[in-house]
Amino acid sequence: MVSTPNFRGFYQRKLHEWLDQPNLAEHNLEAMQPELWAEIIRPLGFEVQMCSYIEPYNFWVGAQPRSLLQKAVLKVLPRLKPLGCCLPDNVGSYAPYCGLVARRIKHS
Repeated sequence: MVSTPNFRGFYQRKLHEWLDQPNLAEHNLEAMQPELWAEIIRPLGFEVQMCSYIEPYNFWVGAQPRSLLQKAVLKVLPRLKPLGCCLPDNVGSYAPYCGLVARRIKHS
């Protein structure tokens, strides 16, 4: 089982660029591609059971100084989470996490 934040998705990336740049800079966005994880492990004898983006919408930030406008936006964003129920699940542009579940295939 592997799970990471999804800062690579368009909306997640843009929000982190504006509101959480130091946290974003500490992450490898190229690694946030569950489809590539699956491509790597299948030839190694794994059966992929789940490979997708997780949750419809959520957003969080690390602790750092922010402008008044950024602070105001961060107070509004959690109030938008209930609207996430109207969004399709597993859409990489705004889903906050990505993950993969696989199991090794037993050979007899």
